[in-house]
Amino acid sequence: MEKGLAHVVEELVNELQGVASARVVLDDKSNIVELHVLSDETRNPRQIVRDIETVLLVKMGLNIDHKKISVVQFADRQEVQAKRISLRGIGYRLNCGMAEVSVALSLGEVNAEVTVRGPSSLQNQTRLVANATVGSLKEILGGVIDFVVEDVSVLNFSRREVVLVGVSTISPNGEEMLVGATLARGDIKEAVVKATLDAVNRRVQRLIG
Repeated sequence: MEKGLAHVVEELVNELQGVASARVVLDDKSNIVELHVLSDETRNPRQIVRDIETVLLVKMGLNIDHKKISVVQFADRQEVQAKRISLRGIGYRLNCGMAEVSVALSLGEVNAEVTVRGPSSLQNQTRLVANATVGSLKEILGGVIDFVVEDVSVLNFSRREVVLVGVSTISPNGEEMLVGATLARGDIKEAVVKATLDAVNRRVQRLIG
C-alpha cells in the first residue's frame, strides 16, 4: 500500500513543469512525511510547491503541508557552459628583453583578448599573464568590476608545482582579496591563467549568473 501511494504521488509530481524527479517518504501509517523534488531553474520553487499542493488535492484528495515539500534546483548543463569563462588562447613573444603576452577569453558568444607588455624576467612573465587575464575579464564584464593582480607565485608542493595568484577586486561595494590555485601541468602560463580565473570565479559567477 505504501509503495503504491508513493509511486502514484511521484508520478503526478514528475508530470509537473520543471520537475525532473520526485521521491516520497511515508511513515508507518502511509502518511506523507517528506516529499523531495529535483527541478530545473525554469520556475520558482514556490510555484512548484503550490502546483504540487494543488495536483495532490485535486487528483488524490491529499492535503499536504507545504513544509513537507523540499525543492532542490539544478542548472541546465548547456546553460552553465554558456556562463563559464573559458580560455581561447595564450600568445607570448620576446623581443629585446621585453615580453608581450596576449590572453583570449570567452563567455558564451562574447570574446575578448588583451595584450600587455613588460620586462621579460621570469617573475614578471607570470605577472604579465595574470594581468592579461584580468584585462580580458574586465572587457568581457564591461568594466563593472575592476581587478588588480597582487601577486603570482609558483610553489613546490608534494613534489608538484602549484601556481598561486592573488587578485583584488574593486567595486562600488568595496575591495576584496581573492586567491586562486592550480597545479602546473607542464605549461606555467596556462596554469597562471587558470589560477587567476579560479581566484575570481565566484565573484564573476555572481555577476553573470
